[in-house]
Amino acid sequence: MESHPIAVAQVGANSVKRNGRDSSLSCLLREALRLIETENSGMAVEHVASALAGRLWSTCESGDFNLWVLGFEQASGSARIFRVGICKSAAAHGPLVESSDEKAIADGSGKAFVNSICGDLYAAFETALKSQQAADEFTFGGHWHSLAIQGPRSPAWTRRPRTGTLGIQELLEQRDLSCVSLSAASPQEDIRAQMKQMKNALSQRAQTEGGKRPRTIGGCMEHWERSRPEKNPPNWNRVFRLVAIGDEANIADADDVSDDDAVLYATHVQELTASLPSPL
Repeated sequence: MESHPIAVAQVGANSVKRNGRDSSLSCLLREALRLIETENSGMAVEHVASALAGRLWSTCESGDFNLWVLGFEQASGSARIFRVGICKSAAAHGPLVESSDEKAIADGSGKAFVNSICGDLYAAFETALKSQQAADEFTFGGHWHSLAIQGPRSPAWTRRPRTGTLGIQELLEQRDLSCVSLSAASPQEDIRAQMKQMKNALSQRAQTEGGKRPRTIGGCMEHWERSRPEKNPPNWNRVFRLVAIGDEANIADADDVSDDDAVLYATHVQELTASLPSPL
């Protein structure tokens, strides 16, 4: 928040349904925080958490995510943390708002790789990354950003979020891009088209002898293991990573998807589809 020592962290769905259309959750959060700041000059952390919970619950038609609203009370100077849960896919009657005083990793796919929280949070993060790599999984990591919250001052970025790029150069191996050109009207549209091409190719290759084609990447993996186990499957971790990047590009602001992002993405998608065996 611009004028309060309060910040919000998010885990879970990055896009939600709003007015029947997919919307970026980050855009909704920024909009909600601006309104809350405009309407209330001296809000406590708990009030911000409750206001966010009510506004997002009424605004979002679908989406499952958790928010961590944390910071310092302006009156007492004490630090507070509140967890807000929005789960529209379950039969919930409203958002969950609960206070948290524990020093622990409670949300996020990376928590399975955190054995303990040491005094240095960055050291815990690095240890979790190494554990994830040893397990040959990819559920979190890549690029990261960091915010310092110190009452009574406004929060300050110690490592700013990226702008103008998705930063996928840190997520995908580098390639010679000199011979690759964009085929769509914009980098964002090109990534959308490349992801659609990859999904179609995987669905076609995972088709069963009866002609049924899976509709999801998880279904492709299951069909592949069941119908053609003798064929070398694609690297599913790589596939899921490409899908995650494509999903991020799809909901990002158009200005935050660069030409280099789209070209590198297209190169990896084309490599992957070229390595697939012929359809059944």
